[in-house]
Amino acid sequence: MQDSIAAESILIGRNAPPSHYLLKIQNFSSLSAASIAQFSSGEFDAGGYKWKLCIYPTGKKSKNGKNHISIYLVLLKTSSLPARWEVNVISKFFIFNHSQNKYFSNKDWYENRYHAMNTSCGIAKFIDLNTFSNPVNGYLTDNACVFGVEVFVVGNTLKEEHLSMMIEPATYCHTWKVNNFSTLVEKTYVSDSFGCYKWNILLFPNGTVEGEGNSISLFLDVSRSSIPLNTKLFVKFILRVKQQKMNGKHIEYEGEAKYTKSGRNAPPSHYLFKIRNFSSLSAASIAQFSSGEFDAGDYRWKLCIYPTGNESKNGKDHISIYLVLLKTSSLPAGWEVKEISKFFIFNHSQNMYFSNKGIIIDYWYENRYHAMNTSCGIAKFIDLNTFSNPVNGYLTDNACVFGVEVFVFGNTLKEEHLSMIIEPDTYCHTWKVTKFSTLVEKTYVSDSFGCYKWNILLYPNGTVEGEGNSISLLLDVSRSRIPLNTKLFVKFILRVKQQKMDGKHIEYEGIYLYSSSDSSAFGFREFISLAKLKDPKRGYLMDDTLILEAEVTLLGLVLKES
Repeated sequence: MQDSIAAESILIGRNAPPSHYLLKIQNFSSLSAASIAQFSSGEFDAGGYKWKLCIYPTGKKSKNGKNHISIYLVLLKTSSLPARWEVNVISKFFIFNHSQNKYFSNKDWYENRYHAMNTSCGIAKFIDLNTFSNPVNGYLTDNACVFGVEVFVVGNTLKEEHLSMMIEPATYCHTWKVNNFSTLVEKTYVSDSFGCYKWNILLFPNGTVEGEGNSISLFLDVSRSSIPLNTKLFVKFILRVKQQKMNGKHIEYEGEAKYTKSGRNAPPSHYLFKIRNFSSLSAASIAQFSSGEFDAGDYRWKLCIYPTGNESKNGKDHISIYLVLLKTSSLPAGWEVKEISKFFIFNHSQNMYFSNKGIIIDYWYENRYHAMNTSCGIAKFIDLNTFSNPVNGYLTDNACVFGVEVFVFGNTLKEEHLSMIIEPDTYCHTWKVTKFSTLVEKTYVSDSFGCYKWNILLYPNGTVEGEGNSISLLLDVSRSRIPLNTKLFVKFILRVKQQKMDGKHIEYEGIYLYSSSDSSAFGFREFISLAKLKDPKRGYLMDDTLILEAEVTLLGLVLKES
């Protein structure tokens, strides 16, 4: 299992619901009251794959999520995928705040890699239970809450890496004296390079992201051209602000990061723009060139390149690149389009596509388009010196290639509503199976019991992995009794009774969602071995009679809302 975030999740709000899946839960406290450690949603589609959302109402203890809500995205039906499959995903989890009428999510988009050894990724500490449970905060109102997820599949590639640790690693030190700090007006300042890989300190004098306007921000960056192909630098570093008085205490923080060229073999999914005789654009005083139209997420777009930079956005001496939304006049009043995107440039020398690179982490950028803003992009995508030098491979024979991937938050939302029952009923049934040794059919079905007509299924010679060595016991239900677009959230016990005095019964507990669209029964294929069952000393089969019991508790209903 992989966790997207190891530390406490930072939540930020927005008005729009998540694009792919919403899970509403009523009587939330009944989950923990019923000792439900994990609730799994129904299946939903995203990016051509099947998924489910898993909520741990008191935290996933194995991932240090105790006293938090833990939330995970699980990839389903992986047995049909090819050998050594891999699915790369960017995702974001949400919780609805009833007081603010907004959906709050983990701050950043995180890219996760699903494979045979890892089919679940998520956040062990999504929100702490004290914050969640306090009605003043608005997440749990009238014992009801709402969770959601957005999922975008970016590609399927096999990846193998080799970490080679250095026995005596070198340490590079650099001191940067920043003069006239009060006069600094640019968003970012870069120190001189140092060390063999050309490291730089990045200073945001007015902060960035959550530090903007209240702190300075410091980052460590590196010249990507110094990193060999298919290589990452595993780095431990300290950034420090010196206290300049005698015996002063400096402020410093230590970090670890992996730096890479961030290149990939696969071209961008949505649009490629190849330019020949690139220098002729600036020679002809073309400040901006716009591509033809292309489709992504049911909208029309174009790519705009500024060959000498968008000077109005401080992009001078760089290539600036923008994504522009077209045909907005046909959209309804008050329209808004949200997307996440990434820009690319092709490197001819390395035969790879390189993307915009966030600081330390490879970010996807989330943008909001509306009537006053139909264009979003990067003013300093790549500096002209790096771009123009043929050694770097971006401009070869005066030709270059740009591209973009665009994922629009669409209207593919699937919404389900879990309504927990405060005082659930439990239905019990005892089934006396006589003349067990004479049973020849593959399956036997008990009489129905309970308002939904539950049945115990007995496979006297086992089924699937239990065939020939065990009996199999499963719980089934009459699908005609389940309302349309409804699932039954059930906790049950199946039991083989020990018929001697004070005997110890064999029983197993299960949790399952039964729906009218899924005819599968659920239970235990290797319930008890035939050898153990037939051993007269154990008392499970007496006078050729087997006594089976079922206890079924309907904990809640899951309703499909869209």
